[in-house]
Amino acid sequence: MTYIAPLIFASLMWLSMTPVPSLVPTQSAAFDELARDYTDGYESLSIPPLAASWKTNMAAELNSAAKHSDQKLFFADMQTRFSKVRPEKLSVCQQINHKILVYETHLNLERLPTAQAYAANPPSAPSDLGYSSFAQGQSWYVWYLQKWLSTDITPNAIMAFGENEVSKGLSDLFKLEADIIASGEAGSLAEFIETRSTSYSSKAETLAAFQARKSIISNNLDKLFMPYDIAPIGIKPNTNPAMARAPGYYTPPDFYYGWNGTSYRAQDTDFLYLHEGVPGHHFQFQIADKYKTCTFIMPQIFYSAFAEGWAAYVETLGTELGVYGSFETRLGAIDWNLIRSARVYLDVAINHHGWSDEQAQAYWQDKLPPHLHRLAAREIKRMRDWPAQVITYKVGADAILRLKASEQTRLGKNFDIREFHDTLLRMGPVPLEILESSYAALNKEP
Repeated sequence: MTYIAPLIFASLMWLSMTPVPSLVPTQSAAFDELARDYTDGYESLSIPPLAASWKTNMAAELNSAAKHSDQKLFFADMQTRFSKVRPEKLSVCQQINHKILVYETHLNLERLPTAQAYAANPPSAPSDLGYSSFAQGQSWYVWYLQKWLSTDITPNAIMAFGENEVSKGLSDLFKLEADIIASGEAGSLAEFIETRSTSYSSKAETLAAFQARKSIISNNLDKLFMPYDIAPIGIKPNTNPAMARAPGYYTPPDFYYGWNGTSYRAQDTDFLYLHEGVPGHHFQFQIADKYKTCTFIMPQIFYSAFAEGWAAYVETLGTELGVYGSFETRLGAIDWNLIRSARVYLDVAINHHGWSDEQAQAYWQDKLPPHLHRLAAREIKRMRDWPAQVITYKVGADAILRLKASEQTRLGKNFDIREFHDTLLRMGPVPLEILESSYAALNKEP
C-alpha cells in the first residue's frame, strides 16, 4: 500500500509561505517577501526532486552538478537570513513555514559535500547493488534517509526500532493464533491459512467487498473524526505493472488494489481500504486540500513520512471503525505490519551495511513466519531499488502514535481524539522533525 509521493503527488498541496528580504529583524510582512525570495531562488537552482528510485535520484544529482556553487551560496545566504527572523513576531502559519524553510535549508547544505564528491568521481555505471556499490553510497544513503523520513535519525536507531516492531508484530500474530485455536476454527495458524483463506474471484466481487468496507467505516467515522465534505473515492483494479510490487496505491481520487488477473485475497481488504481510502490517503489529501489551516508553497517537496505515516497509523483504528471483524482480516493487518517492520531493519542492512540478497533472505526467514517467506525476494528488490522509501510507513506512524500518547497524557480526560485528528489532517504533511512543535503551535491557547 503506497502512493509514491514524489512520483504521483508532487502537484498535490504544498507549502504556501510568502517570503522576506535580507533586512533584520524580519517580521510578519517582511517574512512573506523572504519566502518569495526563497521560492524563486530555489526554482532556479535545479535541485533534484525526490524520486523513489535511487538510480533516478543519482542521475538527477549529476544533472544538477553545474549548479552546486550557486546552490551553496544561495542556501548559506538563506540560512543567515532565516537566523535573523523573530518567530514570535510571525503568525502561527508563518512560524510553521519558517521552521520548514530552515529545515530544508539545513538539509540542502548537508547534501552538497556528498553531491560535489559524487559529481567529481561518479561510478562508471549504476549497479544493481545500489548504494553499497560505490564510494559515496553510504553518505548518500544516510542523507536520503533524512530526506525520506524528514527527521534526523541514525541508521543504528532505525535498525533497533525495526527489531522492536518485529517483536511486537510477532506478539500480535501469536495472540491471533491463540484466538483461532480457542475458537475451534483451526488447530494452528498454518492450518487456518491453509483451510480458511478466501479470495474474491472477479473484479465485481472485489469491488463489492471494498464498497462494503467503505460503508462500514463511513458509519463509524464520526467516533474518531470531525464531519467533512469530501469528494467520493474511486476503487479500481491496478493495471500498472510498475506498481505491481505494492498491494495497492492511491492516485487522486482513485484507490487501485492489486488485482492479479484472476483473484484478490479477502484478508487484505480491511487494512488496505483504511490505508488507501478513508480515513487514509484519500481522506487526508482531500481534507488537507479543502480544509487546510495553513497554505504552504515549497517547491518540489512532499513529506512522505507524514503522509505514509498517517495512512499506516489509521490502520491501527480499524476495530473502532468497525472492521477487522474476522480472523482473516486481522491476519492481513498483522502480516503487513510485520512486513513493514522487517523492512525497516533490512533497508538499513542492505543499503548501509552492504548485506547480500542471501543475508537479507536469511534474516527475513528467521524473523518472519513461514507464510510470508515467499515475499522475501520481491521486498528485497524493492529495498534495493527504492532505498529508504519503505521505512516511511513505520517511522511516520510511530511519530503520530507518540504525539497522540503525549497529548493523552497532557490533557487526560480532556483529550478529544476527533480534535487531535482534525488538527493533524488540516495541518497537512510537514517534516516529522517539526511535527510536535507545529501541532503545539496550532493548539496554543489564544
